[in-house]
Amino acid sequence: MTAQLLIEFFSAFLGFLFAILLAWLTNRHVQKKKYNQVLDCLQNELADLAKPLEKYVKSKTALNYPIATPVWDAMKSSGMVLDLIGKPFFDNLIGAFSQIEAYNSDRFRADDAELLERLEGIVESIGMVMPQIEAERKS
Repeated sequence: MTAQLLIEFFSAFLGFLFAILLAWLTNRHVQKKKYNQVLDCLQNELADLAKPLEKYVKSKTALNYPIATPVWDAMKSSGMVLDLIGKPFFDNLIGAFSQIEAYNSDRFRADDAELLERLEGIVESIGMVMPQIEAERKS
């Protein structure tokens, strides 16, 4: 009788422990998938920005329109940027998008030479953060 009770107790305990472990593994998998999707979206947005901006810099032409960053804007609004704090690329990412926001807000007040200098800085910042995001995705 006591042995039967002991077996039932351990089987219930192991079943409960297995359920907790499975829930933890599932949550970890979902979080990793979400994180990789965020990195993919950011990397795609930066890649989409880098190519046209490089053309403007090479042709020494200032942009007459704001640089659109819909993924970044959505991440800021939803607070998802806070999930990236502590990641090795975070400072460079913030720097790149801060430069873009500064460019957008000052593009009517600055002359073409200053705008081109800012565009060069943006392209350089994007070039620094892209390999860091790619390395993070591979890890």
